[in-house]
Amino acid sequence: MKFSLEWLSEYCNFTLTADQLADRLPLSGFEVDEVFKPGALLKLIITGKVIAIDPHPNADRLVITQISDGEATHQIVTGATNIKIDDIVPVSLAGGVVANGTKIKASKLRGVISNGMLCSESELGLAEESKGIWILPKDTPLGVNFIDYANLNDEVLDIDILPNRGDCQSHIGMAREIASILGLPFNPPEFKINYEETPPKNQRQITVNESDKSPLYIGKYIRNAKCSETPLFMQRRLLSVGIRPISLFVDITNYVLLEYGQPLHAFDEDSLSSDPIIIRNATKHEMIVTLDNEKRKLSEQDLVICNGEKPVAIAGIMGDKETEITNQTTSIFLEAAYFLPATIRKSMHNVGLRSESSIRFEKGVDVDNIINAANRACFFYQTLGNATILKEFAEFKQQNHPLFKENTMPFSVNDINQLLGTAIQSETITNTLKSLGFTFNKDETIIHVPSWRKLDIKEMPCLAEEIARLIGLDNIPESLPNQPILQGHSNKLFTLKQSIGQHLSTLGLLEVVTFPMISPNDVKKCGLNNFKLKEIKNPISIEESIMRPSLLPSLINIIKFNQNRNQFNLKLFELGKRYQDDTETSVCSMLVSGDWLQQVYSPGFKSFNDFSIYHLRGILESLFFHLKMSISFSLSLNQDLFHPNYQLSIISNEFTIGYIGMVHPLIQKQYNISKPLFFVEINLDQLIKTPKKISTFSEISKFPSTSRDIAILAPKELNFDELYNTIQQLKPNIVNDIALFDYFESDSIGADKKSLAFTLRYQTHEGTLSDDDVNEMHTKFCKSLLSKLPISIR
Repeated sequence: MKFSLEWLSEYCNFTLTADQLADRLPLSGFEVDEVFKPGALLKLIITGKVIAIDPHPNADRLVITQISDGEATHQIVTGATNIKIDDIVPVSLAGGVVANGTKIKASKLRGVISNGMLCSESELGLAEESKGIWILPKDTPLGVNFIDYANLNDEVLDIDILPNRGDCQSHIGMAREIASILGLPFNPPEFKINYEETPPKNQRQITVNESDKSPLYIGKYIRNAKCSETPLFMQRRLLSVGIRPISLFVDITNYVLLEYGQPLHAFDEDSLSSDPIIIRNATKHEMIVTLDNEKRKLSEQDLVICNGEKPVAIAGIMGDKETEITNQTTSIFLEAAYFLPATIRKSMHNVGLRSESSIRFEKGVDVDNIINAANRACFFYQTLGNATILKEFAEFKQQNHPLFKENTMPFSVNDINQLLGTAIQSETITNTLKSLGFTFNKDETIIHVPSWRKLDIKEMPCLAEEIARLIGLDNIPESLPNQPILQGHSNKLFTLKQSIGQHLSTLGLLEVVTFPMISPNDVKKCGLNNFKLKEIKNPISIEESIMRPSLLPSLINIIKFNQNRNQFNLKLFELGKRYQDDTETSVCSMLVSGDWLQQVYSPGFKSFNDFSIYHLRGILESLFFHLKMSISFSLSLNQDLFHPNYQLSIISNEFTIGYIGMVHPLIQKQYNISKPLFFVEINLDQLIKTPKKISTFSEISKFPSTSRDIAILAPKELNFDELYNTIQQLKPNIVNDIALFDYFESDSIGADKKSLAFTLRYQTHEGTLSDDDVNEMHTKFCKSLLSKLPISIR
């Protein structure tokens, strides 16, 4: 939020430069993002009156002006279209310098001499762009140094305001903080209004249906107002903090907003009917056209200001177009109110509109300051617009609302020192708090929180924080904690994740971390609508509005992002959470695509280098071997995410703990990804319950081993896992290794058949095996295998 240094110093008479103040504020909790010095390069800018405008003989879009500075006349050629005779404007004469450092020289423009330049707000550093020359008020003196007269050397600080410090969203609030930090007096503005005692002819009734959301609503009656020129000081201050002057009536409400931090809204009272002002929730699909000419659909959560039944403003955000004040307005109904921060925050997201007013309301405004801000605006309407201010005003106030209760709490200097680990004098602590607006009872055992800190200061640690930031954290002595150090307990899930992450990284996979929120479009593309989705009520954006039921959308978007940048060989994994049917589950997900190895030179190996489900299965077998857990795979899976013919369940200790498969081609097509994708998801919450294998060790046999081969002719539909597991179950006890060494398919053995050849290694610790003993055991094994499976042995 931007603050004018000159404006701040009006309420706190400090002499620090913007850079010096920027060094002090962060130590007290206010980070300064940037210091702007828009007028630092300006030179030789004066004021002048346009006394003649003639067409340029050689250019249709240029005119020749004669500018008087009160003593001399200067000829200046310009392309401006918003000037007229008798306008007073800023002028940069030859030798002058504008805000961007450009030096002005006398030169010919299309054959006509020009001795300077007429300046806009942007050329003087007060705006990024301007629609024309800056037309100054009629009472601006001629020939004066405009840099000094308009205080164009003012510096601007861009300060981060924390969410709990809504009281500092104004120049008065920030000046109060600076006064406390620097130990200087705080001087809020003083003003006096001459009230008209006559009651209003149309005294408006205020009805608040949602008093918890708007416990205070005030309407001031302003009559016979004249929309004259906005004074230069007000224009310049508005421009310095990024607000464009519009008209006197609008500029006054904007000025008070920046000065007091209290949003105001001015209705053209002649455009309002005699019906009461009603504050209520909007009805479903109710519409309003706001001041920016946008037609907006309201929801039942939005609070609206109505004139009778007709909405005339979205509470705390923006008014409607029909009741807008104009230069012809003479009667104004000035709204000043308190709206619940949470209500405004929801409405901002619902209607898609964030205004200067809503920014203040969403952090909370000072309820006791509302009438002061309204009176300040009335003062300006009277002194600048010659308006009549009626003493009587419309008001609704819910007296029993917590905002109107005094916020007090027990106070103890010892408690503050004990919490901070300090020995600060009692007088120092109380004086510091008094400078921030806190007051005490007579014996200083009870502290009264000022109205502007009611939403922030709740208990004693809050007071200690105030002391720490103003005394200075660097002035608090360092000390080690006296409490014993507690020994941490190992977290099984954390340990498991760490072990998985390290092993997958050694296998060449890259770990990614993504947000757990996805878009409705991702849900649709991946076909995840069959889950009970968890929608976020107040999302950052629609792209992050649903808690993901699977990590696939998160990972597939990374694949898509990289493939758009010609990175096709990707092996990714993430240790995150999924959200399915009101359940939050920790999972390990992998998504791979492209080539298994980056560079392959052997032509024979290139045909096997495309990533496949078998590569991913090998990764899983390696991972579970590392985790000392058993793993097997089953075809009993019917996941819509996967290709129907390429998906497996992952089994460990007879429990299904995840799945593996090729991502369905229709999903790939939705993301415009050409190469096949292979996806794994493992339920870590289930895996952590799975017992590990107990490591056993045995002596290596000193006797030789012998091998026997077995060639099996099996139907193609027989699953390899079923065949291999059966061999493991039926093998003789002295077989210590089984390996597949050949796989063959051919029409010569039958179109529905496949041939698999295994070698079995026989070995014992008791002695050397004879061929007869081995042959007998092997024959018996083959017979058992034939009886269990629909196979033949070749």
